[in-house]
Amino acid sequence: MEQALNKLVSTRSGWPVATTASSRERFEVSEDKYQSRITLASGDDTLEKLYFGTSPGFCQLHVSRDDKQEVYSVKLSSHDYPVVSNNWLDHALVRPDSDVTSLEGPDFVLNKQGDEWTISKEESEVVKDEADKMLAAIESLT
Repeated sequence: MEQALNKLVSTRSGWPVATTASSRERFEVSEDKYQSRITLASGDDTLEKLYFGTSPGFCQLHVSRDDKQEVYSVKLSSHDYPVVSNNWLDHALVRPDSDVTSLEGPDFVLNKQGDEWTISKEESEVVKDEADKMLAAIESLT
């Protein structure tokens, strides 16, 4: 999120490419017709609404502010601000940072030594394939 906001803040607009309400419709950056919209807010207060529309070229977008008629061409890509909320999530957030050498459940503790797993309960036998499946599930958490 921080990277996306920094990119947005550092983007320079230059001169507007259009300044009429009809051009906002044509470039798809109006309140009624847009390709994507970002609303910046602080609590319940809306600070800014930006409308992103058509692309005049590679890594460029038409953009307009909610309270202005001007349409600008800026160096941004639509993939920098995905529409699907799942794309904003860090999918590696809960992945372990290093190799997993121990797994603890409510009634067991598995420890890995080399390629072998041992269990804390003497009467139980570790099934290597099952322990490896559990480890793979933990290592691929998203």
